[in-house]
Amino acid sequence: MYRFVEYRNYSVIQRPRQHLLEDLARADLHRAFTECGWAVEDLSKDYGEGLLVRIFSAGRATQMSIFVQSKATDNLRTVIRDKQNFVSMKLSIKHIFHWEEFWQPVVLTVFDSMSRNTYWEVIQDAVSDSILNQSMAKKKTIALHTPIANKRDIEGLNRLRYRTRLRFERFQPHKEGAEVIMKYLKESIGLEVNYEPDGGLLMIPKGQFIPDASGDMHVVTFGRLASRLQSLCERTGL
Repeated sequence: MYRFVEYRNYSVIQRPRQHLLEDLARADLHRAFTECGWAVEDLSKDYGEGLLVRIFSAGRATQMSIFVQSKATDNLRTVIRDKQNFVSMKLSIKHIFHWEEFWQPVVLTVFDSMSRNTYWEVIQDAVSDSILNQSMAKKKTIALHTPIANKRDIEGLNRLRYRTRLRFERFQPHKEGAEVIMKYLKESIGLEVNYEPDGGLLMIPKGQFIPDASGDMHVVTFGRLASRLQSLCERTGL
């Protein structure tokens, strides 16, 4: 960890460069998140997540938060993929599998000491199941590519807020769809379904449904499609 250097009759403790870089990276994130009005908490490094960031909007708390895995380097290496530049950083497979179970986004940040830029990427979005399955049997780490277009600036943090909201709302269409199905079945054929996903319970009355011989279908829209169709009807009068 720390190294002692002898100078005549006394010793001087030298601080490892990586420790300084980690502190610089955290200080940069604290300042940036705080300037956005977000609340930042330092976490134990033992579990992989260094920061917990609670997102506020116009001074008001939202339900959204993110975990941050902070990295720092003196020698930033970039790779080119799909005609874009990416920062390549290795992450533990064990940690990635752990983060896949998180409801909140886990964000990798990479601080470059030379340019003083910090780049970010949502780990769950960047790592596919196929990559994990291939890497699980072969390696203990994988290289995650962080786009250099994702900078820790106002525009970048606004984009991070948007992607966080999408992740928190990712199951909302499924919830709306289930509610539409249950309502339609009850109103159209008197079939009342009891569905409690949190408790893992689905209750359906016994019986057999016989489709109409015509093969025609009832179409029910909801969510974004319903909104778009409503807007189209209002514009065209159809």
